[in-house]
Amino acid sequence: GKYIFKDRIYKILFEHEEEHYRELSNHIRKHLELLKA
Repeated sequence: GKYIFKDRIYKILFEHEEEHYRELSNHIRKHLELLKA
């Protein structure tokens, strides 16, 4: 289709969804901890 890169990104995210959300939540947690400090 037209969105070659978007399709590739979504395919990779779908294949690694669990890892993606784990890393994302770790990232957000670090920011929240910095805000609390």
